[in-house]
Amino acid sequence: AHEVADPRILSAVQQRPAGYQAPALFHDWLDAVHRHRETQLANVAMLRRHGVTILVGSDAPNVGHFAGAALHDELGLLVRSGMTEGEVLRAATLHNAQALGLDKQVGSIEVGKRADLLLVRGNPLQSIAATQDIDSVYLGGRKVSRVRPVRTP
Repeated sequence: AHEVADPRILSAVQQRPAGYQAPALFHDWLDAVHRHRETQLANVAMLRRHGVTILVGSDAPNVGHFAGAALHDELGLLVRSGMTEGEVLRAATLHNAQALGLDKQVGSIEVGKRADLLLVRGNPLQSIAATQDIDSVYLGGRKVSRVRPVRTP
């Protein structure tokens, strides 16, 4: 389960509310995104076969993407595209840092780099879903105080 928000909230964000008014073109685009998911995954696999470096991004500002949770969804989709869990973790950390020119400061655990860490309870190399079971977060080597979302029955 996501630790970002109650799963029912995440589900509600991903649904188009009844009576939602937006230009027809937007509705067509959103429908196409969902209808062509398998094609999107196949395109990621094709890009990888041709040597394209895959980066991770959540599209969180877009409709249907909840900040934080959308990143975990993206990790799962990349595994579905054929990437191994290890490849997905490198894409989300080292490859993103390299693309931004920040790999001397962040992106991997090395002496001299900023100690920004997300510690999880499971093994994300066995199941990428383990990234959703967060134990603790460290920024600059300092533990961040976290509040877990309230789960209502």
